[in-house]
Amino acid sequence: MRAGMCEQSRRGLTLIEILVVIALVGLVIAIVIPAALSARESARRSTCGSRLRQIALATSNYADSWGVLPAGVQFAQDFNTASQQVAILPFLDQAVLFNAVNFDWCIWAAANTTILGTSLDLYHCPSDPSAALRELFSSDRFFEGGHDFLYYGHFPIAYTSYAGNAGTWFQHSRDPARLGQSNGLFYRESAIPLSAITDGLSNTIFYAEHAVSILNDETERILEGPQWAAGWYGSTIFTSFFPVNPQGSIRDEYGDGLCRAFIGAASSKHPGGINVVFVDGAVKFIKDTIDSWEIDPVRAAPRGVIRDAAGLFQLSPSTGFHVWQVLTTRAGNEVVGASGF
Repeated sequence: MRAGMCEQSRRGLTLIEILVVIALVGLVIAIVIPAALSARESARRSTCGSRLRQIALATSNYADSWGVLPAGVQFAQDFNTASQQVAILPFLDQAVLFNAVNFDWCIWAAANTTILGTSLDLYHCPSDPSAALRELFSSDRFFEGGHDFLYYGHFPIAYTSYAGNAGTWFQHSRDPARLGQSNGLFYRESAIPLSAITDGLSNTIFYAEHAVSILNDETERILEGPQWAAGWYGSTIFTSFFPVNPQGSIRDEYGDGLCRAFIGAASSKHPGGINVVFVDGAVKFIKDTIDSWEIDPVRAAPRGVIRDAAGLFQLSPSTGFHVWQVLTTRAGNEVVGASGF
């Protein structure tokens, strides 16, 4: 038999076969890429939760050593100084960095430029890329009035993705009656022992996410962003006055008299919600849809919640705390089961 008779005939792929192959490749890509992205986000969310848990443990160890939680806001030279995230540094194996803080000066003084410009991975959520930025702060660009104790010059600042729970609202006042309304864990000149959390350690949020990446630009980040060293509402503490992830859904107004919603609220870059850690160390994912009080679109504030002439927050008889608000109070005699959120 001749060799040529044993050869199989060869032919190219038909147009239909090529189109089928292209369709199959497209189908595989459509399945694999979202799955890969989902797996990556799941890993980031897990890392975020782990970092929150470490922060919570360090804060609990601080309370065990000192008898109270660190203050959310303290003052030097009438300006706020180091945050609770600074106070817990020795319990995060960062004693050297802690020793660089000068507590006799406000946090934006020349004496504290080292601490302001140090970026810590532990304080960054992997899904919040802007948190890892170090940006140049030009103090003479933002501060007016000739305060001698402020650093007039250029120095770097660093951010955090996490904030401590101040409760349902923030009171910026020396008035004991107003400060007495503070129902969270970190607020102006606070000193809360763990024993004061009578709602239960498993029912009270310790820290929540507070995303830097939702802010639009460098100026907005520097003016209102979460600087990890600065103890202040909107920097390292949040309230439940606004719902979870309100950015884009609430009018750009100062609804509580101090912060725009997306500055004062808990927020994240995770799809659908935020990570929080409770005082007992349990990390949970809170959905954007968690029950929260209704926001009046005209006032950009909760319906039925007003501030009276004395500066006290007042609730109308028909207004009560919803699930999100309940989880941020330390002693409201309310308990929400896990099925509630």
